[in-house]
Amino acid sequence: MCSSDLSVYADRLVVGQSLNVLRGYVYTGVDKQSGLYTFSDLNRDGKITSADEKVLGKFDVTGFGGFENTIRWKQVQLQVLIDARIATGLNYLAPMFANNPPGTIHDGLSSNYPRALLNHWREPGDAAAYQRIYAAHNAAVDSTMRLYLNSSALFANASFLRLRKVALSYDLPVARVAAMHLSSMSIFIDAQNLFTVSGYKADPEIQSVLTTPTMRSVEIGIRLTH
Repeated sequence: MCSSDLSVYADRLVVGQSLNVLRGYVYTGVDKQSGLYTFSDLNRDGKITSADEKVLGKFDVTGFGGFENTIRWKQVQLQVLIDARIATGLNYLAPMFANNPPGTIHDGLSSNYPRALLNHWREPGDAAAYQRIYAAHNAAVDSTMRLYLNSSALFANASFLRLRKVALSYDLPVARVAAMHLSSMSIFIDAQNLFTVSGYKADPEIQSVLTTPTMRSVEIGIRLTH
């Protein structure tokens, strides 16, 4: 017996795999008739059990890079920093599904959902992205939601390119600054996280709509040295 089989993490760690590996069920969509999430019956025994689990992939950054440059012309200086990552991340709705399943009101306003959930199953024949919703507990819905939260549906492309920083400054001429009895004086504008290019539907770095996303900030000011 492998020593990892005796670990408390035996149900999630796989020998030779990343610590961020996901072992679970293969998600196959929402059944048009029942309105429930469906999964591959890998051993073909007619039911979904732990025997149908497999290594699905991993939540990891597989590539990253960036670009940084400073350009100076006379008294003007421009600084640019761009950050990029290739990553497999978490479905941005998963934390909400885990804490407040659709239809419940466990944590007040935290039970509010993005508009995407409007694409849920309502009647037989619907081709929906999300299963049917119940305000009360429903054994079938609850069961498939638990499987969903341990399935390939959790994977999302969290790759992005972000303009991390842009800073523009202007240094006043030495003679003018000396006339004001100063050593130096510059006017600047410093912006951070101005925009992000990504197919992810929330902040690709945070990967949750329950957490404050990366803040965008713009600072304008004057630096003086006496």
